Amino acid sequence: NLDIASTGSLIVHEGALILIDEGVDINVNGPVLFSGTAANPVCITCSKADKFWGGFITKVSGGTIEAEYTIFCQSGYHDSEDYNWGHSGRQALFYTENSTLTLNHCFMLDHIGQGFYPLDATLTLDNILVQRAQTGGQVNYSDFTLRNSVFTDFPDDSYLFSDEDNDALYLNASDAVIENTLFMFAKDDGLDSGMNDGGEITLTNCMFEACFHEGAALSSGGTVVKNHTFKGCTFTNCGQGLELGFSSPNHTVVAENCLFLYN
Repeated sequence: NLDIASTGSLIVHEGALILIDEGVDINVNGPVLFSGTAANPVCITCSKADKFWGGFITKVSGGTIEAEYTIFCQSGYHDSEDYNWGHSGRQALFYTENSTLTLNHCFMLDHIGQGFYPLDATLTLDNILVQRAQTGGQVNYSDFTLRNSVFTDFPDDSYLFSDEDNDALYLNASDAVIENTLFMFAKDDGLDSGMNDGGEITLTNCMFEACFHEGAALSSGGTVVKNHTFKGCTFTNCGQGLELGFSSPNHTVVAENCLFLYN
């Protein structure tokens, strides 16, 4: 594995190609910066075409990750007990605990695991693509901002159903602002809200397309408090558009100026 010490950092400049061997993790204790450009992006992938490397793991506040115009491919190797992370039960490309993850114009493609798994963290994702992964990611007890992005093909774009919790996005006990984002071709849900507490979750001008189960599955257990607001969203060709089932009596959902078609 590669360990980045708290007294060190990793800075990757535009045009770099990084090949990581199968199963290798990058443990992040100091800042990491990927500074690709639109004309000359950074690319990170496994050293073997049909294999998978591990992922980034940060558990300290100083282990920040920031990336622009970077392509991340073929992560998520581990599914052992130490990597049994959340709903997916598998390693994420980004495990971010008590830290920050900032991605702008980044692309996450062909991962055997999940895209990201923050815990008590802050995520700001803008203009990202997450495509062909077990699930886009699970956000836990965190502040989450997502704009102008596409989540598609979980785990692929075939017609074959696989009952493996292949959600585009799973929000667990987190506050979230999501704008202008497309969730589609998920074998489970476009958005799943989990069973635990959750604060304010607002989605504006988002689209849920061709999700096998729900466009948005808004479950909640016991008496937890959740508030979901959907403004100007479209739900098409899903099993159901919105589900508010198995839910706490303190879970409220507002759908304002939304379109439900062919569900």
